[in-house]
Amino acid sequence: AAWPQIIDQQIAVVSREVDAKFQQIMLGLHLYAADFDRFPLQLSELHPNYVKNLSIFESPRKRALLKTAQDIDNPDLTNLIYMPGRALQDLGSDILLYEKEPTGIAVSKTVGNQLFYHVITLDGKKTRLPKASLELRLCGKMDFLTKAVETSPSTSTQVPKK
Repeated sequence: AAWPQIIDQQIAVVSREVDAKFQQIMLGLHLYAADFDRFPLQLSELHPNYVKNLSIFESPRKRALLKTAQDIDNPDLTNLIYMPGRALQDLGSDILLYEKEPTGIAVSKTVGNQLFYHVITLDGKKTRLPKASLELRLCGKMDFLTKAVETSPSTSTQVPKK
């Protein structure tokens, strides 16, 4: 009976780890954009000047596989999908970076446990989106049916996004 709770706790630990890594990547992306008036063409351009530690980019499912900065651009190694070509003047809600496979979890009384993808938007917000919402946002459509879950940077708790 305790097994599902143990699994949920392990997923929560991984989710908090990914939140912390996304915070550092988001900061690196915006510092880069402040210096060059554009976002990088590849995520690997952040290392080592804007994100010093290569392990920040590593997937929680595949540890210690990143050997060089070029490995950062491989979504199979990092679990990160970067959306190059975004401009500073694009919509703030446009997605800049998201996970290939979800690592977030939220518990709902109506739906039960639901997996979420960690996402960084152009305006520097970290959110978590279910698969359907992520796909709609990537297609440029607004998602009115489901709400994103925004992560509070100070507490790492989930708060429904308004």
